[in-house]
Order: sequence, then C-alpha cells, then structure tokens
Amino acid sequence: MVSVFGCVLKFVLNPTTGEVSAPADVAFDHETRTDETFIVRVNRNLDDGQGDLLWRDFTITIPVADVNEAPVIDENTPEEITVAVGETDVISLTATDPDADEVLSWQLSGDDVTHFNINNDGVLSWKNPPTTGQLSADLDNVFEVIATVNDDEGLQDLIYLSITLV
Repeated sequence: MVSVFGCVLKFVLNPTTGEVSAPADVAFDHETRTDETFIVRVNRNLDDGQGDLLWRDFTITIPVADVNEAPVIDENTPEEITVAVGETDVISLTATDPDADEVLSWQLSGDDVTHFNINNDGVLSWKNPPTTGQLSADLDNVFEVIATVNDDEGLQDLIYLSITLV
C-alpha cells in the first residue's frame, strides 16, 4: 500500500505507476510557497515471523516554478470620472503585480487619447487645461480613453475610462 501525507495541498499518488499529481482545481503560487514537500509511505505486509508491517517513508519536495503573472489595476478605480473645466489632474491609477521585481508602465489609447497624458506612476492628466465647450471625438463632453498597465514581460490589465467635463 502507498499513501501520501504531510502536505498542505492534496496530492494524488498512482499506486501502480508511482506518478504524483495534483487535482486540476489546485493552483500553485510561487509567491506564497516556493515548493511543496510531502511524504510517501510504502507499506508492505511481510511475514517476518512476528506479523509486523514493514514500511518506509520517502520525503519528496517538488519545486513550484515562478511564472509571470499579469499586473492588476485596483478594482476600486472608478470608470466614470468628472473633471471641472480648467483642472489638469484627472485621476491617479494604481496597479499591483504579484511578481515583486516587475516594473510597471502605463499607456493610453482610445478615441480621445490626444487630449491626455499618463506617466509611469499612473497619473492621468490633460495635456492642456480643458476649456468650456471642448468637444470629445464623438462631439460630446465625455472623453473616452483606455489606460493600460504593462509589466516587464508584456502582460497587462486595462480599464476603460469616461471623463466628463463640467
């Protein structure tokens, strides 16, 4: 008989092939645990003349590979923003990346991108202070842009922003 114990996550051991696997619904996270260690116990009933059960434990450590994970824009960021005429600052966007060493950068796109700047700290601002009656690309006073945050390896998150000028 073969059994697995001593691990945080539930591993499955095929007693015929010896293959160790994890259920499909188990996610490994390198940032939380860099490896998983468990013990495989092999039991064998042998008649040693005293009816003892013979067993042996094997400690197995499986390293958890670090994979790049996408940055995430703060889920509490409003998608609809109101800005007064003459104000240049629009919003300061924040994002996090589970990979500690990633450098994040921001870009803008969308129909009204020509009116705005965004720096690498996520601060969105008007290129020029907006004026009364200034029209957006679709001829209203709602300016639409897409802010995208990228990590060093090209993974990204984005948010659609509607900026109303009042």
